[in-house]
Order: sequence, then C-alpha cells, then structure tokens
Amino acid sequence: MLSAGMELLSDDFARAGQLCEAAVVDLVSAYTRGVEVRDTLLERTRRVQRLQDEADEVAAEIIARLQPGASDMRSVRSYQKLTMEFSRLVRYAYDISDFVTRRHTSDESDENVKRVADGTRKLIEIGIRSLRTKDLALGEELRRMSTPSHLSESETNGVRATSSALLLRFLDGVSAHATSIGNSVRYVTTGEGS
Repeated sequence: MLSAGMELLSDDFARAGQLCEAAVVDLVSAYTRGVEVRDTLLERTRRVQRLQDEADEVAAEIIARLQPGASDMRSVRSYQKLTMEFSRLVRYAYDISDFVTRRHTSDESDENVKRVADGTRKLIEIGIRSLRTKDLALGEELRRMSTPSHLSESETNGVRATSSALLLRFLDGVSAHATSIGNSVRYVTTGEGS
C-alpha cells in the first residue's frame, strides 16, 4: 500500500509539473502571438489544484495509516510541497495572463522570451525526472544550473514593458523553483537539507 501511495504522489507531482510547463507555453503564446489564454490557464489552475488536494489527501493517509520511515516520509513531504509550489505558479500564470497578452511587436524580445521559456521548460523536465527517479547526480546537476537570462533592459515602452516584466518574473520564479527541486532530491536521498 505504501508503494501505491508513493506512486500516486509521484504522479500528482509530475502532472502538476507538466501543467506548469504548459502554463509557460501558454504565456509565451500570449506574449508573442497575442493568443488569449485566460480560459485555458483557468482550467489548468483548477486541474493542478485538484492534484494538490489529492496529494494532500494521499500524504495524510500515508502518514496516518502507514507511518512511513524517514526516507519515505521525506519523499512524501517533498512531493506534497513541490506539488503545492507548482499549483501556486500555475495560479500566478493565470493571474498575469491578461497583462502578458502582446500589445506591441518586438522580434528581438520575442526570441529572447522564447529562449528563456525553453530554458525554463528544460529545468522543469529535469526537475521532475530527477525527483521521480531519486537521481542524486541529476539533482546535483540541476542545483548547479542557472536560470535562463532575461530580456535586455532596452524594452521600456509602456504596456509591453509591463508584459515583459510580468512574464519574465513568472519564468524566473518557475526556473528558480525547478532548480530548487535538486535540493529536494538531495533531501529525499540523503536526508540533508529540506
């Protein structure tokens, strides 16, 4: 029963991470192509909230009924915490989606945003894989990875600048969260840190 519960937590974590990746794609589409993503992000927000609720229930049941050992308890705690963080990030994506919709064109900044978003998505993918496999070496590599560089300071024109700043703040938060998954991998595998 413990392994089944741990698998559910791992799956919830991975799905929440994938929804966060999708939110990155949604916001970049809103920014670069003016695509309306608010309804899509609202649905993603609801789905990841359900995953967070499920992870909380599964974690509570594992703790109450199975009283896991230290290593399993660290995994439970990490999956639960990280699923909640992905939930917050997807909610933030929804909150800023109206402001990110493109108002002015700038091919240079579009390419920079795409580059930063691709780097952010890569960090999420590595983070999910490293925690699910409890790969300490991959987790350590992730911890050393830097977040993608942001747009140049040259973009300062009104709404576009606000859109850029909000989008890049979101990408920065997601990237920082993804690299911090390496800390959770170390915590789960060695018991060091939290």
